[in-house]
Amino acid sequence: MGAKRRVVIIGNISEEPRVVKEKFPRILLDAQVGSGAYSSASMRTLAVFLLAASFQGLPPAVPVEPIGAILEKFQSYPVVALGEGSHGDLNSLKFRLALIRDPRFSQTVNDIVVEAGNGRYQDRIDAYVRGDDVPAAIVREACRNTTNPNTGPDYPSFEEIFHAVRAVNLTLPSERRIRILLGDPPFDWSEVRGVADLARPGGILTADRDPFVANLVVRESIAKKRRALIVYGDGHYRRSDRGSLITHLENAGAKVFSIWTTTAAGLSAWQSDAHSWPVPSLAPIRGTVLGSAMVPMWHPVSLEKQVDAVLNLGVFAPGSIPREYCNDPDYMKMRLFRLDLRGEGDRLRRFCGLLK
Repeated sequence: MGAKRRVVIIGNISEEPRVVKEKFPRILLDAQVGSGAYSSASMRTLAVFLLAASFQGLPPAVPVEPIGAILEKFQSYPVVALGEGSHGDLNSLKFRLALIRDPRFSQTVNDIVVEAGNGRYQDRIDAYVRGDDVPAAIVREACRNTTNPNTGPDYPSFEEIFHAVRAVNLTLPSERRIRILLGDPPFDWSEVRGVADLARPGGILTADRDPFVANLVVRESIAKKRRALIVYGDGHYRRSDRGSLITHLENAGAKVFSIWTTTAAGLSAWQSDAHSWPVPSLAPIRGTVLGSAMVPMWHPVSLEKQVDAVLNLGVFAPGSIPREYCNDPDYMKMRLFRLDLRGEGDRLRRFCGLLK
């Protein structure tokens, strides 16, 4: 008889683990459907993948209490990049507020780098968050005037971080106060007349955004030996993308610990016990079954080659702009002009009941 072979059999799938591992990325990408669910065939493929991983002795990712774990990472990394999950998500906001308000945070972290904030407002935001007599309205102005023409920066959840940091700073001595760095380039919307102007330096149609914030972190945080928490959309953290924020930072010599913020449903397809993880919880993934997974969002490489840990929020709770904004003529004029530049204004008109 020939040499014995290990074969994985699930349903009508029968493959050697080596073959499954080679086939897995393409099979799974082809199997995903729009809802984020997977066909029964793809779920069998997932089971095969997990069993193949188990043959290699990979342990499962283990969740831990997230706030202490994140703060502990600053002992080894000057920069921790925390993904927002779904932009404007209320559970993500709840977690970030709990992190910022934890007494250990101000003893550990010096800077928070945010995506929703136009760099033209840096001096005024500095004054606001350190507790100076500056109107709170400056926060809304800085958020609304980011390079992003969409309604996302108008979500109150983005403004809450600024107000929370100001409240914390008012309890701290000046040397321990937290600074918020505005990661969006200093783009001037008053100079925009048409879509071509979005290609001006810093505009949404340029590749300026990630290099700008990377240089900002290097100059204002790393060079000054300060510790920075970055709060950006998870897509900016792709190590396989040569133009991503994380790639720019690491190419500049910075050590970065990056965290994908997601849900139990988003993780359970790759590690079946994730649905029972505590909420919230953080799981380092390097050298684990989860870390070796080929997750479509992070294709074409394994998850652990893109990010270092996952933050489980259980479920997402999508945010929205307040309905009263629809009755503000100045807001509607501003936002519809910007949305219409990209042919997207009708979404806001429908939201506000101006279109059927």
